[in-house]
Amino acid sequence: MKIHRNSSLKKFNTFNVDELAQLIIEIDNISDLPNILSNKKDEILVLGGGSNILFTKKLSKLVSKNNITVNCLHPGFVKTSFGKNNTGVIGLIIKFLMTLFAIKVEEGAE
Repeated sequence: MKIHRNSSLKKFNTFNVDELAQLIIEIDNISDLPNILSNKKDEILVLGGGSNILFTKKLSKLVSKNNITVNCLHPGFVKTSFGKNNTGVIGLIIKFLMTLFAIKVEEGAE
């Protein structure tokens, strides 16, 4: 487990937002999470694979009273390392489908 204080959130989001977090705790094992959450003194935001969606929902609640709409879009099937750990037939199918249908990472980031 690594603890960072007054650390930038820039590397944790695709919006390139350089906001400071008072405390970031990086865990290597999911079994550490219940212990961290049980010692809750402040609001806790868990960052993971769907963090941009959570960010969008939170931002939407904050600005809704100002008649502002916030949207989050999924780029679709992107050529990333997704599925590269699969071997055998499943790995071949994912690789084949990615070759035919997936867009480049740069296109997904637009």
